[in-house]
Amino acid sequence: NRLDMDWRWFERALNLKIPIPINPDAHSISALNDVEYGIDIAAKGPIPAELCPSTWTADEFLSWCNSHT
Repeated sequence: NRLDMDWRWFERALNLKIPIPINPDAHSISALNDVEYGIDIAAKGPIPAELCPSTWTADEFLSWCNSHT
């Protein structure tokens, strides 16, 4: 029972410039492979790199965080 974002919400989120990370939300080492589900759903979007924190450098991420305090 995963709670991934429904890909049908992507357009609305992207129009609002809401970043959408791709991650496994793992609570155990074996669950790290669950990132494949996020990648599959993201491919339906698709999510542009500029709105996907998973593609950002550490400096880009920190800059975004600092601009949203």
